[in-house]
Amino acid sequence: MRQKEYSSGSDIAVDSSSNVYVIGKSHNGSNDDYLTIKYRQY
Repeated sequence: MRQKEYSSGSDIAVDSSSNVYVIGKSHNGSNDDYLTIKYRQY
């Protein structure tokens, strides 16, 4: 039986310095992983 796998973004935020944060989750069928990515202006 194939296990269900997915990834999704759950929230986006911008701070006072215009940095953007993307928060997400990935599920590989048995475990969850959480990720926060920061994008900054140059």
